[in-house]
Amino acid sequence: EQEEMESLSIPIPVTINVQGQNASIQFRNGTVTSIAINEVVGGWRMLGAFNYQPLEEFKVATKDPEPVEGAPVLAITYGFKEWGMLVYRSVNASYDLALRKPVGNIVGMEQPQYNLTAYDPNYFNRLANFNPDFVANQVLNSTLEPSFDDVNRYLAPLPDNVPISLPSELVAWNVGPTGRIRTANSRLLEMYWNLNLEPWGDVVFEPNNHTAKATAEYDAIKNGRVDGLFQIANVGVWNVKFDRGYEMLAFAPTRGNVSVAIALLDVESTDTADTAKIQYFGLNATHTHSAFTIPASSFHNLVLNYRRATSANFSAPQDACSVELPYESRRQHTAVRAAFSTYMAIARGNLSNLGTGTTWADSLETGESMPSTITVGVRAFLNWGFYDAAKAYLGTYLRTFILPNGAINMTRKGECTYMGYQLSDSLASYAILVDTAVDVALFSNDRVWVNSHLEPFRNMVSYLLAAREYSMNITDPSSSVYGLIYGPATHMYCDYHDYFLSVNVWYAQALFSASKLFNSLGIEKDLADNLTETATQVNSTIQTVINNTAVWINDTLFISPVLSDKGESQAPFKSMIESTNSSVANFRIYPEALLSGLLTRNQSVGLQRYREVNGGTLAMLTRYKYGIDHLWSLGYAHALLDTDRTPEFLLQLNSILANFLSPGSSTAPRLVSIFGQKFFRNYLVGDNVEESLELDVGYTAPPTFIAALMTRWQFVFENGIDGVIWLAKGLPSAWYAGQNEISITNAPTRFGTLSFSLATTTAKDDMTTTMQVGFAFEDTSSVSGLSLRFRHADLPANTPYKNATLFSPTLCVEMQSQPGPLDVLVTILHSVCSFSVTVSF
Repeated sequence: EQEEMESLSIPIPVTINVQGQNASIQFRNGTVTSIAINEVVGGWRMLGAFNYQPLEEFKVATKDPEPVEGAPVLAITYGFKEWGMLVYRSVNASYDLALRKPVGNIVGMEQPQYNLTAYDPNYFNRLANFNPDFVANQVLNSTLEPSFDDVNRYLAPLPDNVPISLPSELVAWNVGPTGRIRTANSRLLEMYWNLNLEPWGDVVFEPNNHTAKATAEYDAIKNGRVDGLFQIANVGVWNVKFDRGYEMLAFAPTRGNVSVAIALLDVESTDTADTAKIQYFGLNATHTHSAFTIPASSFHNLVLNYRRATSANFSAPQDACSVELPYESRRQHTAVRAAFSTYMAIARGNLSNLGTGTTWADSLETGESMPSTITVGVRAFLNWGFYDAAKAYLGTYLRTFILPNGAINMTRKGECTYMGYQLSDSLASYAILVDTAVDVALFSNDRVWVNSHLEPFRNMVSYLLAAREYSMNITDPSSSVYGLIYGPATHMYCDYHDYFLSVNVWYAQALFSASKLFNSLGIEKDLADNLTETATQVNSTIQTVINNTAVWINDTLFISPVLSDKGESQAPFKSMIESTNSSVANFRIYPEALLSGLLTRNQSVGLQRYREVNGGTLAMLTRYKYGIDHLWSLGYAHALLDTDRTPEFLLQLNSILANFLSPGSSTAPRLVSIFGQKFFRNYLVGDNVEESLELDVGYTAPPTFIAALMTRWQFVFENGIDGVIWLAKGLPSAWYAGQNEISITNAPTRFGTLSFSLATTTAKDDMTTTMQVGFAFEDTSSVSGLSLRFRHADLPANTPYKNATLFSPTLCVEMQSQPGPLDVLVTILHSVCSFSVTVSF
């Protein structure tokens, strides 16, 4: 792709005379050409010519350029085999916008087809029933640093759905894999292998109804975002038998009577410029089933206005965190960008929303009140330096949903109540919300924001303290579990309060965090001391209970997720998907508990291994019955890296990229099947694995953010417990190759910002890796040190270095003894510092 881009010559017009939808153009070489819409010249297809008009409703404060009002602009496109360009150019390229399209040349477009049962008819049964993880065994037995290509072969990908609505929209528009546009007011379901099947859900635009020869099948399909970021869907479909296909662009500008704008190019391999057809359509939110024709000029003028407005909405702050990855890892980079842009499109302003399909908030005006809908997204925004967005989302949640008594004013219907009040989800998620609020305060260092949200924060802390009093009143004081908290651990089983593990470890962690915040602010000393004392008591009781009830089986540890108020625990599961209790423990209780960081290292590793060897994972993705449910799996990723299980961490990350996020739009539903092949995996409804259906087609917020957080943690990682900041802990050695430029800039931490870059020499007698580090911390008293991890691309992953040299001109850090064969530990002497460490191998 890089070579193709460098070889591409984009025409530069000297004059453009717009003539309806056509144009007369003079180029720099003196050639004058009259070009009609859809005509192809030099490989470039003319999509339209128009005089640019800025639209009032799209005016925003942005540095992005725009054409002069009334200036003539060409809209042209070029297609390579696997990708394409959408270009807008005015006279002498005074305005020049080039956008990457995922769809290239439609004619002859190809798509991999999976036939996983060809040589093993029992392949999917092997995946579903093999203990331990069949794919993980295959991959980790061949490499210690799994890559995307290592895991991509074991499962077919998910179909791509692109949500194209903007926050102002009250209709949720979704573009399916074949270009069908749906509203998200019902199940978004689709039979993908046959375009003529009666579709499920509310289809408002069917591309096949507007093509010359509707096809009943297809042989290749693509769906993704223009430029990998904007909510402009680009779909391509090709049918070999009929030698025909179509390409489509669709977005939701919501301007006047045009809620959705669509460009549809109908192509046959033998088409000439006269016979190929391009059409432009609009959809209206109040008459969704009636597509109407719009001029090409209107469509492309809307693209420029829309793109300029959304680039302001979705652009990162100037001081946001940024990374440089190897070019081969651009899919990972795209997934990170897509997580943020999609969330900002799905959320209604600053109100949280879990996703599309049946998981849209019950009221789009009031938002979605489950704590888990907001915490993962806010943590991702914080970790990447989007402080204002994190403060806006969390602040709106606290002001909207937290009642004076600390309970949640939920909008979800008929779900959890606790202590006589609404809760909306689990006590663990509630405690994570408290911890997230503390992180927002510490990361952003914004005292004004903190002061304006102290009241709901205090109310939440009071609610947690009341929860312990409530639990102690219903627990026998002589019981070994006296002092633990009993309450709902998941909104699915509100009245079952024996899932103790995640609730209690997060209860303790939230109180520790709240105490830390009060102390840092210099307020509420008595309350802070009480919180620390209570958290310490709860944590001590947790450890006593685990020591008394947990079961070591070889090198794995079973910790019962259930513990009654009489101290009765469960026996070890034979399989993590054998029952409701085991499945709930696997997809929610265990990962939430591990995310807290309060389990000991041995407990964490033992628990991770227990669920891995007992059917809890597939390619390190989390199993739930006969599907994959990755909604709460952030805790597993955090624990893998925290306990130095880097091979498993890289396997999980690349499995998310290959087998959980869709390949074109990088979105993830909540629950997917492990079954299905040819083009795509099947979707899953309940326990039904036969139909190609999905309750939440398109997008669910928490799992979509996991890859973004894991990428950030690869570079800079804190466990929030020991005060150590790890640099490059999760980077694969392949990234250390000499030609790669690997760096992270402005990485936020709880103490300030940090940056580093890597450089490698590859001569056999001079194999070194250098890390250049700079930081600016507000307070260094709680930082135990920086731990720098070193690898070399030309050596096996765990090759230890021989010696290390510190260069610190201002003596702002000093090097300590080597904590591990790959790591260099430095202690901080000054709050602002720039230094480097070089290791030789």
